[in-house]
Amino acid sequence: MSLFQMFFSAHGRIRRRDYWLYSIGLGIFWLVLEYIGYQFFVGGDPKGFFTALAGWMTFKPEPFNLFILAMIIIGQWPGICLSAKRWHDRNRTGWLAGLVIVVSMGSSISQVYYGPTGTHLNWPVYGITAIISLAVSLWAFVECGCLDGTKGPNRYGPSPKGIGAAPDVF
Repeated sequence: MSLFQMFFSAHGRIRRRDYWLYSIGLGIFWLVLEYIGYQFFVGGDPKGFFTALAGWMTFKPEPFNLFILAMIIIGQWPGICLSAKRWHDRNRTGWLAGLVIVVSMGSSISQVYYGPTGTHLNWPVYGITAIISLAVSLWAFVECGCLDGTKGPNRYGPSPKGIGAAPDVF
């Protein structure tokens, strides 16, 4: 599978090893791009990078916050594609990758709005969204990151490990 197919196509299956390697590599790539953007837009002290990085959730229309928001939106597609392929390896629909993203982003926005630093403190809403997000994230972590894929071919394609494939004939 080419690098383009890995990051921009939701078709096929990938192994846990590939899921972890490409996910970690993608995360490092986006972090480096965000740091470069931080230096371009803010040009500040490198120690303030992670504080500024979390600042996008304040919804203030500052250039760096808008840059980070754009990076998050653009960066979701390669992550969804990787996750969809991993869900496929588990013989589950790739739409679960989108569901995890929606729950995670919705929870983040809700927690910013209703949480201790938000403008409308509401502990029950804050707590419930945090619990739902944690439960969905743990479920996705176990399914995609820890459990082995379907042995042999499934409805999403052949096994990425080559299990159940016809032997090579010379």
